[in-house]
Amino acid sequence: MEIEIREIEIEDYKELLDFMKKVKGETNFLLGYPDEMKLSYEDEKELIKKIKNSETSNHFVAMKSNKMIGCVSFNGNTARKMKHYGTIGISILKEYLGKGIATSLLEKLICWAKEKGIKKINLDVFENNKRAIKLYEKFGFKLEGCIEDGIYDGENYINLLIYGLKID
Repeated sequence: MEIEIREIEIEDYKELLDFMKKVKGETNFLLGYPDEMKLSYEDEKELIKKIKNSETSNHFVAMKSNKMIGCVSFNGNTARKMKHYGTIGISILKEYLGKGIATSLLEKLICWAKEKGIKKINLDVFENNKRAIKLYEKFGFKLEGCIEDGIYDGENYINLLIYGLKID
């Protein structure tokens, strides 16, 4: 399977928004539901422009035959006291889970973070998302905390785990 991992481009705005709506409908492990996404295509375009102009934030996408199948976002801080870290989120289309795409996206993101002098990457993950936790731990992420009952999925309260990775 030929997959290209690259930085987001402004021209990706429509596909990114459509991708996020689709992936949020396929899994219960992302924050929010498709109908809660109120961004217009123009709003998404402006967000990508801001990311492209940022020194501390970035998005990488996984493309297969010019189709977006995954993405990882890094939201960094601009305040000097917090510029060294940021938070990530990863989304993969259901049909491509278990094919190494999240691994490739994380590798690309960590390499970029090192180049930018980022020292810490944080993320939140649902306690019952065992596949994601296994991936993060494979990369050396450490459990740093727990927000008890931080997620309500419509039926159950789920703990939200906080993981962090220190980068040398």
